[in-house]
Amino acid sequence: MKCKFAIRGLSCASCVERITKLFTHELNASNLNIRLNNTQPEFDSTVDTNIKDLNLLLAKIGNYALDVSDNGLSPFSGSETSMKM
Repeated sequence: MKCKFAIRGLSCASCVERITKLFTHELNASNLNIRLNNTQPEFDSTVDTNIKDLNLLLAKIGNYALDVSDNGLSPFSGSETSMKM
């Protein structure tokens, strides 16, 4: 499933690398498109999860969080706690 959302806390190439490794390892993510200047990175994943779980994962490696304030982000299904990937 294609996933697209904003990540707060990205400040350098090392941040991007850490999150890329985390998503690849923990979410079996592929086709990652995470860059500093990309406000809505994308990736494909075969793992089902929710925003709370993703934020817990991100918090383990730094001061990062999903930014769910933009209603245009996907694949939210009506609630910021029910994202499926």
